[in-house]
Amino acid sequence: MTTAISPRLAAAPVALALLLAPLSACASTPPASESIATTPSEAATAAEAPASAAPTTAPAGTSSATSDVCAVLSEEEVNGVIGLATVDANLTFGSLGDATGGQCVWASTSTPGAFLELAAWPAGSLNPAPAEAPAPGSGGFATTPGGAYFADATHSFRLAVTGVVDPALEAAAQTLAQMVQARR
Repeated sequence: MTTAISPRLAAAPVALALLLAPLSACASTPPASESIATTPSEAATAAEAPASAAPTTAPAGTSSATSDVCAVLSEEEVNGVIGLATVDANLTFGSLGDATGGQCVWASTSTPGAFLELAAWPAGSLNPAPAEAPAPGSGGFATTPGGAYFADATHSFRLAVTGVVDPALEAAAQTLAQMVQARR
């Protein structure tokens, strides 16, 4: 004799899994306030994602309270690449002196969706620079989509436009990267 299983009972494990899935996802996901982008790619992805709250901003070219990386570029340099912009404090972290480095992200107020990102990794960083980045002390320079990697005596950097990217913005970021490298 075969016992038939009711369709409701057969669907119960699926329904239970669907109910528990959001709970298990929350258990392993840190709160947004603890989530920090640690690579330029993560920062770019975060910059392109819509934020649930308005970003905390400061005028371009001013040092962010959370990162001296912002002081590497002047307001005129940032504006020359993406137009009028403000520092996005939600995506800006670390510093040139941190063992893991840091980054500064400017959000354009004149080209919606465009961001300028400057990431810095010190020699021997606990958060190593991507393999394509020249090593600190090498004086190397490498173009990338949206911008360029370059190195000075103590750091590897990536300066790139993210979000809205077009050839003119990319070329402007690459030119600025060469200028910054020359003065460091």
